[in-house]
Amino acid sequence: MGYFSWLTADTQEQVLISNERPVYLLQPNGSLPIKEEWYEGYGEFGGTDAFDWLADMNIEQSILKRAEELGIEKRMLGIYIGYDYYIDTRDGKKYSYVLSELFEDLNPFPGGGNYASKIDGVEINTLIKEGVWERRSFSDYFGEVKYPLKFSYNKNAKYEDLSASKDDPNQGCRFN
Repeated sequence: MGYFSWLTADTQEQVLISNERPVYLLQPNGSLPIKEEWYEGYGEFGGTDAFDWLADMNIEQSILKRAEELGIEKRMLGIYIGYDYYIDTRDGKKYSYVLSELFEDLNPFPGGGNYASKIDGVEINTLIKEGVWERRSFSDYFGEVKYPLKFSYNKNAKYEDLSASKDDPNQGCRFN
């Protein structure tokens, strides 16, 4: 995977890679923000992996435990928390590019596991485009994300006052 970065929740500034000012991973319920002096782009803030934090804060312990037993890293659960899965409207089967081993009723994408794979001779991309496969949120499995990631350059910013940080389309890289 490449770099991960976000826009700050309060000012919509990029969380820049190799930025020369500290950025904070905000925390709810009055907990101190986690300070990162020099963000390197891999999701770690002050020794805390943001995706581990996201999984710990939002996913049931029973799912985290099952994932660990299956060798699925908690970080990956945090990354995939915002992904989608699909329901085939013809037969009700559920399909996902990721995490099918974690949930019994979730099938892996067939034939190599990508959107160009085929089912009954039809590409998955076509099934989605034609509405045969309907997109659904992984929140059906994980529950709603109660504590999304929120970042700020202001150490006094309050988690509860802000919306979730959005992904940075430039992945933390500055383009002038």
